[in-house]
Amino acid sequence: HTHPTLPSLPLSDCSSLPMWSSTLVAAAAATLFLAALPITEASSSLDCSSRPDGFFSIGCSSSFTSCKAGRSNSMTCPDDLVYDEERQKCEYPGNVKACGGAPEEGSGMDEGSGDGSGEGSGVEDGSGEGSGEIE
Repeated sequence: HTHPTLPSLPLSDCSSLPMWSSTLVAAAAATLFLAALPITEASSSLDCSSRPDGFFSIGCSSSFTSCKAGRSNSMTCPDDLVYDEERQKCEYPGNVKACGGAPEEGSGMDEGSGDGSGEGSGVEDGSGEGSGEIE
């Protein structure tokens, strides 16, 4: 039973040939690094280096920035919505103060600023003095 054999090839010294192109390796590394970063829009991204963790926007915009540990990540609300920084959610522009809108009724944005103690029943203590007229 005979086995096929490969043709005889001359051996050569490959040490002088580059196995990897340094440019190719650098490009591949850069691509991997960039693919791991979130896509951000420089025009709408805020500098988070001195901000607390949270979500921030600039004016009436669907774009907003998430800040965490001094790093920023740009985010976008769904179509037809803008980010309401006061309420920390995406909302219709007509309901966002930054867009010239008024918050929805019952949203809690325009309620009184009382301390919630229940004081101030609307009944005042009388002084005991009267005009003498009977009503």
